[in-house]
Amino acid sequence: MVNVVVAYSEGRCHAGGRRGTTLIELVGVIAVLTVLLMAVAGGMIRRMVEERQRAEAQRMEEIGGAFRRAVAADKQIPGTNRAAWSAAVAVQLGTAADLVESNRAGGGRILVYDPGFNVGGVGASGLPFRQQGAGVTNVLSPRLVIVSALEPGLPTAALNTQAGFSNLWNRADRQLPAGWPAGWPADPENLFVQRVDLSDLFHEITLNNVDGYSSAPYAVLTNRLSGTGYANAIPTNAPPVSTHLLHGTPLRLDYGDGTVQSMVFVTEAASYTFESGRWNRHALAGINGPTSCGLLGQYVEQFINHPDWGVTDIGTDPASAVLAMFDTLWGGTDWANAGFEDENGHSKWETPTARFLYDVAPQLMLTGEDLIE
Repeated sequence: MVNVVVAYSEGRCHAGGRRGTTLIELVGVIAVLTVLLMAVAGGMIRRMVEERQRAEAQRMEEIGGAFRRAVAADKQIPGTNRAAWSAAVAVQLGTAADLVESNRAGGGRILVYDPGFNVGGVGASGLPFRQQGAGVTNVLSPRLVIVSALEPGLPTAALNTQAGFSNLWNRADRQLPAGWPAGWPADPENLFVQRVDLSDLFHEITLNNVDGYSSAPYAVLTNRLSGTGYANAIPTNAPPVSTHLLHGTPLRLDYGDGTVQSMVFVTEAASYTFESGRWNRHALAGINGPTSCGLLGQYVEQFINHPDWGVTDIGTDPASAVLAMFDTLWGGTDWANAGFEDENGHSKWETPTARFLYDVAPQLMLTGEDLIE
């Protein structure tokens, strides 16, 4: 027979000689576990918040880049209507428009333009802007910001005033913009402002007609080679046309008879000159002023009138060098006009013009070496 002795002493219960656990001890263990859990959970929550902030910052950069691509692709700048601009951005990102309009916290993203925005006479309140055939002559403050917050609510600050926009544009990292209501959002790092400047998407294009006999035809297309063409022409003796076209705009340059000479995609500032029935990047002979005979003529003048010129040891002088080069050019022109063959259909290397070009090259090299020495 086994005797079981149960004794009570100082609030402790002993059964079979084994020590029990008091309520106070249980509470203490729970308190320690709670503190540890809170520390771990707090760190996890903070990491989750930081990850959400990092993801939103990256997403806002993607949206800003997609907005620029949408403007260049569509040749238009949307207004602040959320459905319009989010749809254009969504196409560039390959996602749904509602994922552009709202962030992961359920807050809406809003678009704010610089009140000084003016492109071709279209101000911020008159958007959308759509590029037409004449392009735009003025591009003023084409800036905007996209605002997103990972906390509910919207600011009461006047965002559409010049001061309000400037405060947004100049907002310091991890701080609320100047003039904003204190406490929204509670954590400034939950506010994201993506700046977008469209200035570099507008390229200045200058078209000049120095032909003197024919108008200079050209056409600005919408956004693709098969798009609608805004045909135009610069009359003789008319002043140059200077305009701004959005990046990637197809510009068609035509010969004097109206047939297509070339298609240029506008990717930088450039000028084109119409002369002798065709377009060039520079005037060649030209009638563009009483003191100028075009770029080639200017180079010839500089070459002949160089102050260090003198007759060399083998008798080379500026005039003879220029004549030799022009003879080469004329020979090449005759050869091309003959289809690079002679009248008997011989191969190009048997034609007199080709042989002239082949023979004159060493002489031009010797002349060049003589001038250098």
